[in-house]
Amino acid sequence: MSSFRFRPLRSKSHKTIKLFTAALSLVVAQATLPAYAHAESGGDVPQISDLKFAAAVHPYASPEAAPQAVKDAFEEAQKTDKLVMLIFGANWCPDCLMLEGALKNASVAPWVNKNFAIANINVDHFQYNTDIAAKFGVKIKAIPLVLVITPAGKVLNSDGTLALGEARSMSAQAMVNKLNEWKNRR
Repeated sequence: MSSFRFRPLRSKSHKTIKLFTAALSLVVAQATLPAYAHAESGGDVPQISDLKFAAAVHPYASPEAAPQAVKDAFEEAQKTDKLVMLIFGANWCPDCLMLEGALKNASVAPWVNKNFAIANINVDHFQYNTDIAAKFGVKIKAIPLVLVITPAGKVLNSDGTLALGEARSMSAQAMVNKLNEWKNRR
């Protein structure tokens, strides 16, 4: 029976293995990071293609609260250089609730909050707050209606204010991609 003799690794080989192990660990860690890790930086749009999200519950305050919410959103945007996102909707609207649910999802919210100052504007059955949209040259015909506006008041998505109107049939990724497209028009 032959005897096996253990030989310790040479110093140079040992350093190479340590370096390789460290590099491999970094690659594995990068590949397994959740999508929201990229979102926290505010840079790249989150990659959430198969994200499941739930409808929000009662995201719209009373219609009377809208003017102050808009004012607060513009003040925040001017201080932080975010864009303003005005979301016209109502608590009875399923697409409005789904849109809000997607925006508040833990994988999406950090990116949204980094880039947008949001005001949810309750229009109820189109009898409230339509004058706010009119100030930006938009007539509300359906909800949810989303306006993305610079802090100086320039509407960036006048060609697609209803693009997120079918939120029940859209993926969260499609919604985020559309917001990112508008954000990049700045």
